Amino acid sequence: MLETQLSTFKDYLGEIAPQGRTMLLPALLRAQKEFGFISKENATKIGNALRTPLADVMGVIEFYSMLHSEPTGETIIRICTSPSCSARSFFAMGWQH
Repeated sequence: MLETQLSTFKDYLGEIAPQGRTMLLPALLRAQKEFGFISKENATKIGNALRTPLADVMGVIEFYSMLHSEPTGETIIRICTSPSCSARSFFAMGWQH
């Protein structure tokens, strides 16, 4: 199965390669969907196909919290800590004494 995934992913990279760096985020999302995370090997393949330095590829992976460079658990719990989420949660909870 893994070899089939790699073959399919290589085909995908071949299709999007002419579009260059603009396809970086979609390629990273696809790699994560297919493999569960983005390994350095796959990040290198993406960078080579899109003519983008590995440092830039890794920078994008590190910037977006929904991208993972290591395997994760099945369930991921995200908590919004932005001011708008905090205000909404506060009012949703209401005043309790």
